[in-house]
Amino acid sequence: MRTHAHGAARSGPLSLAYEAFQALHRPHYLLYARAHLGPARATEAVHSAFAALLDAWPAVISSGNPSTRAWELLTEQVHSRTGARVRATDLLREDLQTLATLGYSAELTATVTGLSLGSVRSLTRSGSPALPS
Repeated sequence: MRTHAHGAARSGPLSLAYEAFQALHRPHYLLYARAHLGPARATEAVHSAFAALLDAWPAVISSGNPSTRAWELLTEQVHSRTGARVRATDLLREDLQTLATLGYSAELTATVTGLSLGSVRSLTRSGSPALPS
């Protein structure tokens, strides 16, 4: 059995899936969060997002697209720390532009955010410069 930083003990296949998901996404989430918050606050936001994700993991993993819910949890944590007060669509476009600025391709952006590739391309075309191919 493993005990995670926020105290929740987990074991078995769900824990392994969570740990694999976290290992895959944490570096991307930290880059994104640092672009908005700086190192210390970014680490705190990512930690909080993964703690919330772990608490909801059984439902998230069975949802069909865990990346989408995880990205929502991350961006909620980041935007709550920046005080962002704009429409959700505008925030999403801003998030996609941040990833583009960090050098993310449309394909990698889709993987990290859980959005479809078509949605990423459509949103970036309609409100911001294009992501690298």
